[in-house]
Amino acid sequence: MGYFAGDRMMAAPVAGGEPRLLMMATSGTMVDWTESSQFITVDNDGYRFNRFDPATGGTQSMTIARCTFGVWVPESAELLCSFNGTAQAIDPDAQSVVTIRIADADGTAGAPASGSAFRTIEGRYLLWLATDGNLVGATYDVATHLAGPPIRLLDGIRREALGEGQFDISETGTLVYAPGLDATIGRLVRFRPGEGIEALPIDPADYQRYDLSRDGRWLAVVTPGTEGAELRIHDLRTGQRSTWLRAEGIRHAMWNPGGDRLLASIQHDTTWALLRGVPGSGEPADTLATWGPGQGSFDPVGFPFDSVAIGLDWTSGVMVRFDPRDDRSTFDTVLTGARFPSVSPSGRLVTYQTVDESRIVVTTFPEVGRRWQVATLGVEPIWLSDTELLYRFGAIWYMVRVDPATGEPQGAATQWGRDPRFSDTSGWSNRPDHAGGVIYVESPEQADPGYLRVIPNWVDQMKHAVDGANR
Repeated sequence: MGYFAGDRMMAAPVAGGEPRLLMMATSGTMVDWTESSQFITVDNDGYRFNRFDPATGGTQSMTIARCTFGVWVPESAELLCSFNGTAQAIDPDAQSVVTIRIADADGTAGAPASGSAFRTIEGRYLLWLATDGNLVGATYDVATHLAGPPIRLLDGIRREALGEGQFDISETGTLVYAPGLDATIGRLVRFRPGEGIEALPIDPADYQRYDLSRDGRWLAVVTPGTEGAELRIHDLRTGQRSTWLRAEGIRHAMWNPGGDRLLASIQHDTTWALLRGVPGSGEPADTLATWGPGQGSFDPVGFPFDSVAIGLDWTSGVMVRFDPRDDRSTFDTVLTGARFPSVSPSGRLVTYQTVDESRIVVTTFPEVGRRWQVATLGVEPIWLSDTELLYRFGAIWYMVRVDPATGEPQGAATQWGRDPRFSDTSGWSNRPDHAGGVIYVESPEQADPGYLRVIPNWVDQMKHAVDGANR
């Protein structure tokens, strides 16, 4: 049996015996068996693929495009993953990434398969939890990565906030699942110590990414739509809502200091583009840069000044700065081995989470000076002020005070807040509210049913239903 134990990858014989440490692993997202003598894992927050031979202890690791809560497809020797709410097939050896699509009536590739918790059956059927939470199924061709029209099969399967579905299928075709809610549908809330949790005045939805303007009026959110992802703009003062962008995939959207311009990155097939625009102007967004397959891409993760924005290549951990006023941006490298960089309000410091070991570090900006470690383990650091740095571990936030000129910590971190229903969404999972607090998605309260539901011979039923719908 292979399993994660904290930050360790372990193996233990089912018949009994001492567990064996195979390697140190952080943020493990997947364990699966490729054959009886080898199993695979994905860790490092979805960016590292590992093969293990538990008998000899042999290990092979490589960097891959991000895969969270994936499964192994033996028929094609690929990982089947969900990224930005769409299905992707990742070949770790060829370093290729293919979006799985629904075939149009003429057999050509159409819209991406949207949802999470994707599974294949016998290399001929594709199952997943659709954006509405229902379990759906379709015919599937592993060679072309095309699926047929999906049909609804079952509802009521518990889905966690990151999209992980609580179901599995045995080798004999039995479906086992935990009943529950679709926790991807949550409410955006604001939290400030001493003031409790306050829901923002918008309806619950699958909020994947979000950013609040500094005056607290404009909220940019990315959520699944009927035609791919949508970037919506909410006016929290009047309650009005509009859709600014639609694309196959949309990552972060960041407001400028005045709250009248946005940076965003969008995906079409295997191409990413960095956009700049003015929501509500009626003018199309400008394209500042594009990246093709294998080139990496810089996702905007901060817009601290009109003349300075910061971007991040999530795969390589390279942080850059650029001038978003330029029509064709030039990217200057600031840091390597970084995740979730955040520039202080004064622009003199930058904090980030390290790719290795997930430490929280502060240094000077834009020229990097001495690096001060403020936490041995943490994620997503953001600034409350030039002297107050906030980071998270699980569903608990900690605050540490630093010297505003050097970043040197001025004492130990203290607990700042906690919420057991905190939802760890894609990318930034908490953003500043610019008034001493944070905004984040709070998942619905899941009732523990205390049991699992079991449906024998379910795979045969699924095949009959899917094949019948495709006749």
